[in-house]
Amino acid sequence: MDILKAEIARKRKLLEEKELLGTDKKYFKRGELIAKEQEDYRKKYYSLNEADDKSSTISDGTTYQ
Repeated sequence: MDILKAEIARKRKLLEEKELLGTDKKYFKRGELIAKEQEDYRKKYYSLNEADDKSSTISDGTTYQ
């Protein structure tokens, strides 16, 4: 039973970190969770992709994709 309570607490903490559950909210919409995860994914991987694009420029000014 302690394992289940620990798992529930872990998931609740993750949701609070994503700012889906506040102190006044008990429930959230699944769509809000998916939208937040997609936003985090885009921030993480598109910023890495832009950094890779900048590093692929050769000294003569040509870029490779």
